[in-house]
Amino acid sequence: MQTLAIASRKGGSGKTTTAVHIAGLADADGGCVIVDADPQGSASAWYELREAERPYVVAAPQNGIRGVTETAHAEGFAWSIIDLPPHNEASISEAMRLADLVLIPVRPSLFDLRAAESTISMARTLKKPAIAVITGAPPGMTGGEASIVKEARGYLASLPVDVCKATIGQRAAFSHALLSGSSAGEYEPEGKAARECVILWRELKERMK
Repeated sequence: MQTLAIASRKGGSGKTTTAVHIAGLADADGGCVIVDADPQGSASAWYELREAERPYVVAAPQNGIRGVTETAHAEGFAWSIIDLPPHNEASISEAMRLADLVLIPVRPSLFDLRAAESTISMARTLKKPAIAVITGAPPGMTGGEASIVKEARGYLASLPVDVCKATIGQRAAFSHALLSGSSAGEYEPEGKAARECVILWRELKERMK
């Protein structure tokens, strides 16, 4: 089983949004469990709204994340995605140690970019491969990436950390899907939000081979 830890030391970076929107794609690729390690329980709240049973969301008990991932592995799931809180260093550290890859969602703003530095440093200290993904990306005026997204890429590369070619845009479909207990791919299968998630998931899978 491959484990993806989604981590950021800043709230509102898009951790849960990213987790739930790619989990269905991971589930179709061999089965996926989302480990909800955030006491706020946003992934669990989304799961309560769902009509579909999968992908499963399991709240991590207070005594740790490892037990959930070990059970998922024993039951034959191919993937686990750990949705982490921004400020619980023990949980973040435990998840990173278990992870095959650490995904760091970063919005293209000064505060988010600066906050990403501590998450990147933590992954580096634990000798874990990490990659950033730009979330909440505004559309470019000429069809390409917006200048602020290009600037964010440059900032992250200077830290240094790898950055996904894929971006997660600032799209209403993501929010509408969450409110209906669905993923972007379920809510609007041919939409831009769904397409962004497919591209991101392909890139992450390639990284975890």
